[in-house]
Amino acid sequence: MFTRLLLLGVLVMGAVGQAEEATRGGKPTGGQFCGGIAAIPCPEGLSCVDDPKDSCDPTQGGADCGGVCVDPYAEKKPKCDYRDPNLSYVSRDPAQCAAILFKCPEGSTAFFNDCGCGCQNTQGTCNYQDPNRRYVSQAPAQCATLRFVCNTGESAFFDDCGCGCQLTPTP
Repeated sequence: MFTRLLLLGVLVMGAVGQAEEATRGGKPTGGQFCGGIAAIPCPEGLSCVDDPKDSCDPTQGGADCGGVCVDPYAEKKPKCDYRDPNLSYVSRDPAQCAAILFKCPEGSTAFFNDCGCGCQNTQGTCNYQDPNRRYVSQAPAQCATLRFVCNTGESAFFDDCGCGCQLTPTP
């Protein structure tokens, strides 16, 4: 029993020390330990979420899993749909996009967003003339039954326009 109390005391004192260190300008920054068997709370303004770096998973029967404090209003990463048939990415790194010179084929225009850059189909239909894509089939139902291999520097794609190989964008 003494060992459990000692362990609980160490956890609580460690969390208090982390809570003091995890603030900048009076505002909590997150990242400190929370939850666990001691149910350690986060500082005001932060939420406790499961720690993805440990092997304890509360959705898979993990009891008393520790967590980390996060700012629920922190900027979220953009949700990128790289499988959109109307977008053909040249790069998935927005920082590199400013230095890349590329020309879009007729019927499409260049786009730059938080997910990268490339050519966007302006015709509202499939662009089978895209030089970055090589179609194996233009029938999505047939694509489910086909087996094909892409060349080095290409990756497979499957979308509402069909399937085939496209140039792999730089990360």
